[in-house]
Amino acid sequence: MWPPSIRNAPKIALPDISEIDVLGAQGERAYVEFSTEQLAGLGIDRAALIAALNAASGRGADRG
Repeated sequence: MWPPSIRNAPKIALPDISEIDVLGAQGERAYVEFSTEQLAGLGIDRAALIAALNAASGRGADRG
């Protein structure tokens, strides 16, 4: 998915152009903050939560 700065940019039509590749665009990020005390109280392992978030986002566990 394109970053908001590109998705919301004005669209222009150029003759004979059918596809454009944007190089160097950075993907969107979401930051998650949580309390280890609350996780422990819910019986959720911190490492398991991080692994599940990484798996859901398609990132490897070693990239944190």
